[in-house]
Amino acid sequence: DGHLVVDVGEDGRAHEIAAVEAFRPPRPAGDQPRPPSGSAPQREAPPRPDTKRPTSKAEPGQSVAELTKQALRALSAGRNERAASLAERAAALEPSSSEAWITLGAAKQALGDTDAAREAYERCVQPGVEGKYVAECGRVLRTLR
Repeated sequence: DGHLVVDVGEDGRAHEIAAVEAFRPPRPAGDQPRPPSGSAPQREAPPRPDTKRPTSKAEPGQSVAELTKQALRALSAGRNERAASLAERAAALEPSSSEAWITLGAAKQALGDTDAAREAYERCVQPGVEGKYVAECGRVLRTLR
């Protein structure tokens, strides 16, 4: 009964990332993924404190779809704080997007912040939120109660 999250790769094809309920738990401190040899390490953005009312705005030209795609890529790479930051920007840009809220919920779950994840999924099922992930948010929310 897993529900998949997909991403469109640079090749233009959809690629399965993971089941929404199966995102990795946060890594222990000091157990972060290492960048490939010869590349500069990636720095994480600081976490945003408020899940209910994201205030960060997207960079000019960034859409909710682009921000959530970047967030999903960050999640699949274990860069959970970066994923949460991008998803918060998406939710701030378009609070009626179920895609933004489910991505934020998944990122918060991956960080081990169940309360913030629950808040994101609750926002996803509120009146006025639209998109194909509203029902999925409800299913995930029931597993967190």
